[in-house]
Amino acid sequence: MTWLWSKISGFAGTIGAGIAILFALEANLDFEKGGEDIAYALYVLARSGRAAIGDLRYYAETKLQNFRTALAKAQIGAALSLYGDKQRSAMAFKAALQSLDGSDDYKIWRGDYGTMLRDRAAVLTLAAESSDPSVDVRALITKVAAEADGRTYTSTLENAWMMLAAAALLRVMWKASHAR
Repeated sequence: MTWLWSKISGFAGTIGAGIAILFALEANLDFEKGGEDIAYALYVLARSGRAAIGDLRYYAETKLQNFRTALAKAQIGAALSLYGDKQRSAMAFKAALQSLDGSDDYKIWRGDYGTMLRDRAAVLTLAAESSDPSVDVRALITKVAAEADGRTYTSTLENAWMMLAAAALLRVMWKASHAR
C-alpha cells in the first residue's frame, strides 16, 4: 500500500506528488517487468480514472493467468469493475478465487511479502469494494477469519489488508442500510 493508495482513499498528501506517481505508473505498463506491478498500476490508475479500458481488457483476456498472485488478478477485476465491465471483472475475480484455492506455494519467501492470508484479505477487500456478485463474500470472510484465528501471529501486511477488508465491508453495509 502506497502513498497514492492513501491519497485516493482520502488521506492527506500533496497533489503534485500524486500526479507524478500517476505519470510514472502510466509509463511502466511493460508486462515483462512483472505482472503484479502491472496489476497494481492498472488498479491505481483505474481508481483515479486514468486507466485505458483497452489495456484492462487486454490483460484480462490474454494475460490473466500469467499473473502469479490472486491479489494481482483481483486488482485487474476491481479495475474493470470501476469502469463498469462486469463480465470481465467477474472473470478476473473468478481467476483470483481459483488461485486462492490452488496449491499453497505461499510457504516460501515471496518478493511481494505475500501470504495466503494477505491475498485472501486483499481479494475480499477488492471484491467488497467492487460489489461483484460473482464473489461469495461470506465464504471469503469465513476463510479469512478461520486462517487468522489459526495463527499465533500475523504480519503487518496481513493486518493491514484485514483492516481494509473490514472497512470495505462496513462501507458496503452502510450504503445498503442508507439506500432504503
